[in-house]
Amino acid sequence: MKRNRTYGHLALFVTLLACTTVQAQVNLSGSWALKDQQSVSGTLYANGSPKTVVIQKETKSILIEKVTAGNDSDVTTTEIVSLDGAPTATTTASGRKKIITGQWSSDQNTFIEVSLVYEAADSTKLYFRTTDSWSLENGSLLLDRKAENQANGEIWESKATYDKR
Repeated sequence: MKRNRTYGHLALFVTLLACTTVQAQVNLSGSWALKDQQSVSGTLYANGSPKTVVIQKETKSILIEKVTAGNDSDVTTTEIVSLDGAPTATTTASGRKKIITGQWSSDQNTFIEVSLVYEAADSTKLYFRTTDSWSLENGSLLLDRKAENQANGEIWESKATYDKR
């Protein structure tokens, strides 16, 4: 009788294990070119979304290289974002302190990157906050960007679509 109960528990465990699905993280890796950019709210700036994006997923981080329109020429930034939510400190081209954190959404379909840029004269005072949500849809890379300028109070959101190059 005890033996039948043990087999019953084992069968129940195996059944539950088979019914449980493990959601794998979406693979955003690749080289991407801007196809379209739409305003959700606020002003849609020409440099609101990167022109090109290269994403490489490593074991413990994601490397994101972005080429964005600048005042005189394109600006390339390379960010290494930790996958464990730990902040990564870096410096912008203008010399400002920048802190980047990243995490996967609970369904593992969206990588959320938050960038905090601080005042040049006071590295404790927040200047700009950008939240980038990266996902895939029908083979295209999607970027939902929310930006907040702490200096003038401006807030805007845009959605961009990228095709694989």
